[in-house]
Amino acid sequence: MRIKYLKKLTRWYNKNLGKLVFLLITIVFITLTLVYTPFLNVVITPEVRYGICVVVWYILFSPKTKTIILVSLISLGVGIVYTIFGLSSFIDSIGVFIFILIIFIFINYIKEEIV
Repeated sequence: MRIKYLKKLTRWYNKNLGKLVFLLITIVFITLTLVYTPFLNVVITPEVRYGICVVVWYILFSPKTKTIILVSLISLGVGIVYTIFGLSSFIDSIGVFIFILIIFIFINYIKEEIV
């Protein structure tokens, strides 16, 4: 069973290698540009950088609605745990992430209605 899973994972990796490399290059470019450019790192917050990376991921891989809902529920659970422990600095980022995922769910439902 593990051999089949590894073969399936290897096929997926080989199929999406270009997308993964582009996503990695995008993340590195955004990070280096927005962190080391004077005054741009003050205007554009880390949540915006994180949001850009999530949008690129959505454009490249276009996951199913169930996957997005599962990821948003897991993020909501992590946000609740952070709230209980008083780690309020992470909650804003998680909120932005969940908001972006809700927009992606809406886009997927629109795509399903059109097709």
